[in-house]
Amino acid sequence: MVIRSLCRVVARLFGREHNNRLLCGALFRYVRQDIAMPLPDEANTITGGCSCGAIRYRIAIPPLESRHFSPMAPPSENSRLPQVMTCHCNDCRRATSTFLAIAVIDLSAPMLTVSAMSPTSESTIASGRMLDVMAEGYDVQKADSERPPYLPAMDVLRATDESKSWVRFFHSATCGPEFSRSFCGRCGTHLCYHLKLQPEWCHNGKLPEDWQDSFHIYLGSIDREFLDEDWLVPSIELNFKYGTHFTKTTSATAVGLRHVPKVMGLSEEEGIVEEEELTRFRA
Repeated sequence: MVIRSLCRVVARLFGREHNNRLLCGALFRYVRQDIAMPLPDEANTITGGCSCGAIRYRIAIPPLESRHFSPMAPPSENSRLPQVMTCHCNDCRRATSTFLAIAVIDLSAPMLTVSAMSPTSESTIASGRMLDVMAEGYDVQKADSERPPYLPAMDVLRATDESKSWVRFFHSATCGPEFSRSFCGRCGTHLCYHLKLQPEWCHNGKLPEDWQDSFHIYLGSIDREFLDEDWLVPSIELNFKYGTHFTKTTSATAVGLRHVPKVMGLSEEEGIVEEEELTRFRA
């Protein structure tokens, strides 16, 4: 990978001093400008939902020039949302019961709309699954015409009131509307993590002007036709220091992951995973 090779050159030229880490961090940010957004530049709509069909969502991605900047990076980096990333943290692993690092797509609130059926719904498409999105010949438009309207995620996937649909919430951080995980109360599919941005997380402590809520949709709930696209892939790995030996080894060796930039915590300021550490897992 380009960044690893550049960091090795830096190490040879300057030795393994503190400045080496700073230079590698700068290189990391510079190179990431070109790799952080594998999504197509044109507008696109991604669909997905739970296993039984009670909850469906649409991710309306605008053209590249109209996408929101990532609030955690300086605008000069041109880092825009959405971004696909994996997370090795203990909370994500436990909440999703996933042995491998989980993958999410990080969205600004205006991109996401949700259609959620109520427990009293008597839809004509109800069966074992209300909607078999895995069936051959599945017709998205026909199915959408027979279900509740799509509403802004801010009205559906925030734990502000008692849910009147199949959406259920769990608060793993604070018991309130600012942080929550949402899942389908009918089939149990884990769908989303919602968080209200805090100034201390944002570049220069400044919240975005036109949105302040972020939604992380779990990639496994996205419809298969999109998961097979070569552009829906992670652009960064987070919380590497919390990974298990197996997940770190997979991250360091697997095609499609071994060249993805990795950071120890939530950002490169917490430390970049260097080549020497990855080499240990490749042995």
